[in-house]
Amino acid sequence: MAKRKRQSGGRPRRPREKPQAAASGTNKKAVFAFVAGIVGFVLPLAAAVVAILFGVTARREIAADPTQSGDGYAKAGIVLGIIGIPVGIVLLTLLVTSG
Repeated sequence: MAKRKRQSGGRPRRPREKPQAAASGTNKKAVFAFVAGIVGFVLPLAAAVVAILFGVTARREIAADPTQSGDGYAKAGIVLGIIGIPVGIVLLTLLVTSG
């Protein structure tokens, strides 16, 4: 019969605890919305629309899953997208009328 090793001090072993579920972290769509909002100042219309769409989607996902963060990134992406659309329209108008 095999002998069991005893822990120092002779205390009984406690069962290992299961690791806690890790936090989901920052929502990737929120970060993408923020980046698209910034890029929207270079490529105004396309990136601005993408920023708004991803920002709204990210905010819904964050509201549904409390372990996710990034609501500020999503809001910033939406705001930058909203600013980028009129800027893009003005730039496009200037481009068309000046040529």
